[in-house]
Amino acid sequence: MTTEAEAVRDSPRISDNTFLRVGCLFLHTIHGSLGSFTRVRELSLSAAKHGVSTFILTPYEHDKTLSDRVQIRGIPNVALKIGLSHQMYEISRKVYYSKHLSKLLNRSASGAVMDRLAAKVSKMVSVGGIHILQAEQDFSLVAGKKVKQLTGVPLIADIHNITSEELVAAGIIEKDGRDFRELQRQTAENLSYADVIVVVSDLMKEYMISEYNMPRSKLAVVPPGGRLRTKNIAKSPPLNFVYSGLLSYRENVELFVKSMPHVVRRFSDAKFFMTRRGEMLSELSKLASSLNVSPNFFWYENVTDLYNFLLSCYAGILPSSDDLARRMGTPAKLFEYLSHGLPVVANDIGGWTDIISRHKVGVLTASEPAQFAEGIARLIDKDREEYAQNALRLVAERYNWDNSALTLLDAYNKVVN
Repeated sequence: MTTEAEAVRDSPRISDNTFLRVGCLFLHTIHGSLGSFTRVRELSLSAAKHGVSTFILTPYEHDKTLSDRVQIRGIPNVALKIGLSHQMYEISRKVYYSKHLSKLLNRSASGAVMDRLAAKVSKMVSVGGIHILQAEQDFSLVAGKKVKQLTGVPLIADIHNITSEELVAAGIIEKDGRDFRELQRQTAENLSYADVIVVVSDLMKEYMISEYNMPRSKLAVVPPGGRLRTKNIAKSPPLNFVYSGLLSYRENVELFVKSMPHVVRRFSDAKFFMTRRGEMLSELSKLASSLNVSPNFFWYENVTDLYNFLLSCYAGILPSSDDLARRMGTPAKLFEYLSHGLPVVANDIGGWTDIISRHKVGVLTASEPAQFAEGIARLIDKDREEYAQNALRLVAERYNWDNSALTLLDAYNKVVN
């Protein structure tokens, strides 16, 4: 096994005495896109073990140190200065998911707003001695390519999902319509500026090749992963079923809510937990009330408190809409559940859900409330411990952030050497 000292010795460097400095352009708040921030944070922490310093550049957060080699750096702007950056982010999300307003956001993304952002990031890159810019998601790539043109630094695109397919799934644009085709054209052009394109799944890699004509040699699959949070499986935990992601339209959390009456009819002591974040919060609260169920809405500012809570749960719930965007975008919370020894209940949409059945870490169901409830019941009736042990083994041996970071480090080496 490689020691940390050996990992640092063999880490990517610009020269014999200069360790790599990476800037991650992240156009979200810390809590605005839970899976995306988890990915950036955890890959950065793993890369730090190899001597890489990462600076997460965002216009929505103030400077913050996450570890010796991982820092958040706020991109200066008026909203951040006067304390309204989070409100501005929430407004942008509402615009993004508005059928009538999203076109305005897309136009601003390719115009003066991105030019100003790119100028600020370019200054941070130059002053901070950053060797690689990593644009998180295709939206950030718009500014990322401008920074590359201004500074000459190599550009890596880390694509978590595909905006055009997300908007189709949300009903904002039509598949193969004019807006869809234009977004696809712009994305292909922006991706052409990237020296390496990192994606989260093999399915997304094939999409990049077929839809954007990207060369296979330019692509690298860096899947999400986990970190073991326990070595011991909880014996007879309470029937606490948790959904720990954002309450977003694409997550199909209403499937979980609609399954609750079916579950409690058989298991009266079952309790349900969902985060108190996301644009669907009010709608899901009303839905639960109409069904006479009372899920517990929670939020932990401290991630350690969240981890302790997950250890007290029986299973992780992972519903999803059934569309191409969701099949390509492997969710980070799948591995967060597995890292805590939580079996998973999910509706079978293909793509990443195959991991659950192939490695026997949970139960897959149809996308109907009664069947989803039956999946939860099967997990209670069957041997939970076997699923939980498989979950921990899968994270320890395969899907962990340290393994994923090694592929990312290969990409770093490729662009600096």
